[in-house]
Amino acid sequence: MKFAYINKKDWKFSHSNTVRVNIGEYIQFYAVYNLLKSMGIDDDHIVGMSVDELEKYDGEEIILVAVNISNLYRISPKIHIVCLAYNNFGYSIDNLKEINKLQSLGEIGCRDEIGYLQLKELGINAYITGCITVTLPERNVSSVPNKVYIVDAPTDLLKHMPSSLLDKAIVKTHEYYFEDNLPTDEEIERKVCEQYSEYYKNARLIITSRLHLAAPCIAWGIPVILVRKTPFLTFSWIDKYIPIYLPEQYGSIDWNPRILDIENEKKVIITHCAYQIIKKYEEVTNQNMLHLLYSERKYRPQNGYYTKLVQGLEDRILSKIDVTEEFDYIIWGITENAEELWKFINYKYRHARMRYAVDKYKKLNFHGLETVTPESAMFNDAYVFVIPTGAVQEARTILTGKKCKGIFCVTELFITEEDIKEQLENRLNM
Repeated sequence: MKFAYINKKDWKFSHSNTVRVNIGEYIQFYAVYNLLKSMGIDDDHIVGMSVDELEKYDGEEIILVAVNISNLYRISPKIHIVCLAYNNFGYSIDNLKEINKLQSLGEIGCRDEIGYLQLKELGINAYITGCITVTLPERNVSSVPNKVYIVDAPTDLLKHMPSSLLDKAIVKTHEYYFEDNLPTDEEIERKVCEQYSEYYKNARLIITSRLHLAAPCIAWGIPVILVRKTPFLTFSWIDKYIPIYLPEQYGSIDWNPRILDIENEKKVIITHCAYQIIKKYEEVTNQNMLHLLYSERKYRPQNGYYTKLVQGLEDRILSKIDVTEEFDYIIWGITENAEELWKFINYKYRHARMRYAVDKYKKLNFHGLETVTPESAMFNDAYVFVIPTGAVQEARTILTGKKCKGIFCVTELFITEEDIKEQLENRLNM
C-alpha cells in the first residue's frame, strides 16, 4: 500500500487573471514527505498528489497523510485519511458532509487551537498537533550563518529595528504573483527549494510575519522574531515556542533571540504522527485481509445470494401466484421484512387485499389494519405469509386443517421430531 501527501496546488486564475503563490505552503508538503521517509518508507511507496487529484482518484487504495487541509468529504473513498493537521482557516464548519466525514475519521489532529475548539464544539474527537514543519531536523551547516532576513514583516516595525540589523538585512517575500501564464509545478518547487535553502544555509536571524517560515526555522535551530499586525487565529499554537509580537509590543522586542532546542518536542510529535499512520495502515490492511478471506469463496452459489430475506420469498410468490390473480392475504409477524413484503405485494399484485396483520406481541396499525392475535384471524381462502422464525412452528399447528390458499414462510422450516416420525412412517408404508 502506498502513502500519499499533498505536494502541489491547483493554481487557477482569479477574475483579475492573476495568481498569488505563497511558497510557505510547500514547506509543509516537504515536512510530510520527510516524516514518511523518517519512518523508513521508500520512495516507491510514497506518492505526491494535488487536492484535485485526491478528489478524482480511482486507483488502488492508499493512505493520505493530510495536513493544512479541509473539505475532506470531497476526497475519493479510495483514499484512507490520517488527519494530522486539519485546518479550516477559522471559518465556521457548517457543511454536514464535512462534519460527517470528520466524525467518521475518529481522531482529528488540528493544526491550531481554533480548529480544535471548533471540532470539540461539534462533538468530534480532536486534539492540537501544531504544524508538521516543526519536526524538520536540526540544520547542519559547515560555515557559521551570519545573515539577517526580513520576510514580509509589517512596515510599522521598521522604526523599531536596530540599525545594526538594518545594515545587514536582506528583504524577501513569500508571495509571488503570476500573470497571463500559470507557474509550472517545477518552477514553484525550484523557487521554494532555492529560497528555503538560502535560509537554511545562511540565516542567523529571521524576522517575519509568516507562520511557515517561523515554524521550520525554529525546527532548524534558527532564531526567529515573529511579528504581526493582528493576532491571527491560525497562529494559536506557535506561541508555545516563541512570542508573537503585536504593534504595541514592537518597542520591547528582544532583537537577539536565542536558538531553541525543541528536540524533545519533535520526538513527541514524530512518535505520535508515525503511530497514527501505522495504525491506519494496519487497520486498512487487516480489514482488507479479512474481506479477502471471505470474498474469495470456493463454494459460492452459482446464481449468487439474495441480498434481503424477503427477496428469497419474492421468487417463490411469483412462481406460485399469478400477478393477475385476485386474492386475500395475511401477514403474520409485523417486522421490517413485513414492510418489505407488503411493498412487494402492493406493487406486483394490484388485485390483492390484505385481510389481517397478525402479531402475537405487538399492538399497532399496519397499513390501515390493527394487528390481531393468531387465534383471532380467519385464515380460510387466503394466502398466509409467516415471517418470524419463532412463529413458524406455531403457524404449522394453528394452520393445520385450515383451508388456506397457500402458506409461505420467509425463513426456512427446520426439521422437528414430528417430521422425522412422519417421514419414517411414510417410508414404511411405501
